[in-house]
Amino acid sequence: MEESTIRHGTTVVDQHGDEVLFSEEKGNIEFHLGEIAWERDEYQETLSHYQRAAELMPDVANVWFGIGEAHQTLEHFEEAEANYKRAIELDPKKTWYYTTLSDMYAENGQFIKAIRVVEEGLAANPDSIDLRLAMASLFMETGNYRQAEILVNKVETHESGITAHSVIPQVVQLEKLEQTSATNKQSKPLKQKKKR
Repeated sequence: MEESTIRHGTTVVDQHGDEVLFSEEKGNIEFHLGEIAWERDEYQETLSHYQRAAELMPDVANVWFGIGEAHQTLEHFEEAEANYKRAIELDPKKTWYYTTLSDMYAENGQFIKAIRVVEEGLAANPDSIDLRLAMASLFMETGNYRQAEILVNKVETHESGITAHSVIPQVVQLEKLEQTSATNKQSKPLKQKKKR
């Protein structure tokens, strides 16, 4: 026997008078349960809740992003990558989706992939200061200070009103100095103390 539902205002009740939740509501509940599990550092449980939320709300980018974060935390990098890409596909305007995926690539030494994903983000969000700064950071990590300076000089202002021209180039210069200093220390032979 199939249960029927009746709409009363904004709620739906079944033939027994019990309230029926829609899939989106159930998905939101699962997502919030996942957030609670995340706060408790229960990442496998987080992942389970987020996956159930994705079944109920397959077109919600933030759910897929959450699945990616949980997989990344559990060191399931291929699964994290696939879910971050799904989130980006669903909502290409969220710049932190690109930077999170790029950071994961960089942490795993995959700088070409990291740069490519930021380039994709910039193609979708050409005015994004965050993505430009992420690209400059990647250039600095790979020792390409000149490209970092060029990119930073294209950034006119930061969201806080501080001009990037006054702050970021100094960071690039400090990075260069630290790198040069470290190289010089490695190349100079240590003087040994004379024995008495």
